[in-house]
Amino acid sequence: GLCGDSVYAFAAYGLILCGMGRIDEGYRFGRLALDLLERFRYLGVDLPHVYAIVYTCISCNVDPLQSLLPELRHGYDIALRSGCIEGSMTIGRRTSSILLACADDLKSAAEEVKGYVLHMEKHNHITLKFTLPVLQMMLILMGDGGEDPTRLTGEVMDQDNALEEAAAGDCALAIIDINAIRLKLMYLFGKYEEAGGLVTSVISLKKQWPIRSDIIFDEDIYIGLIAAVMGHLRPPELDQWTEIAEDMVKTLERQSKYSQWNFLHKLRLLEAEIAYFLRGDKTTATRCYAEAIELASKHKFKFDHALALERMSVFCSETGEAVLARDYSEKAETAYRDYGATRKADAVRNSYLM
Repeated sequence: GLCGDSVYAFAAYGLILCGMGRIDEGYRFGRLALDLLERFRYLGVDLPHVYAIVYTCISCNVDPLQSLLPELRHGYDIALRSGCIEGSMTIGRRTSSILLACADDLKSAAEEVKGYVLHMEKHNHITLKFTLPVLQMMLILMGDGGEDPTRLTGEVMDQDNALEEAAAGDCALAIIDINAIRLKLMYLFGKYEEAGGLVTSVISLKKQWPIRSDIIFDEDIYIGLIAAVMGHLRPPELDQWTEIAEDMVKTLERQSKYSQWNFLHKLRLLEAEIAYFLRGDKTTATRCYAEAIELASKHKFKFDHALALERMSVFCSETGEAVLARDYSEKAETAYRDYGATRKADAVRNSYLM
């Protein structure tokens, strides 16, 4: 028979199945957990924890990321009202990561995450280790931080201290999260060599934790993008970097099979970069860049849309299309600024439009 504990069991099993790549089955068990949740809530089944598992570790593989936010906020409110501290912390951490991936407005997202952080600080909770890097990246994109925008040091955290504390506490998951965000910042601000040096470490750690909802950090796309650039910058290592980039393509192809909304634009952007930087195939690159731009806009991933515009401008510049390059650079700057990423918008202007 079924009981209240069955809800947790189905949710946890769905999480495990998704970690094994069996997304269809995992998703069905996640939905089953939600269906049973209302039936057994009178027995004390904890809605916030079930929501955290299902929406951020299972549904994110299939449903549009933006559609998960209202459900998670609902779960967070219930956790606060019912005094479920652990549930509220978990949802706050995961919601912050999803906001980083798909927020419509960066300033509003940062304010929401600050609220979660204050709650975590009040209770001195471990989820703070995972949430502060997300908030600091948001603040860096908005203009906070020191001279180096690729360091997670600024208003709310110090990168070196955070990494030391994570290592001292044997918290590998926190190290993965911090380094995944560092990779993203290094790529966005053109520190490709440093990013290349960090990629192998992140890949190695990720393999140790396969059942982890890392898609909300965009790790796979950024590892692939870095590999494509590194293969172009280091011809003697072309085969090594091509293998890494193509592995990430395979991962994104699997993810896109279950959610074109969340992943297809990322896949097309990576295919474009590989086509041009690793294979010199301008025709395929042109088509894939255009599709990445269109899909990111259509599916409301504003930051990804700006990035696709920027990479298209780089491609046009390298292939001698100066007028088109400037046009796409201007569009990228506008898109970043509209999103709220002022520092990144300024970087685009200084790099391509001055």
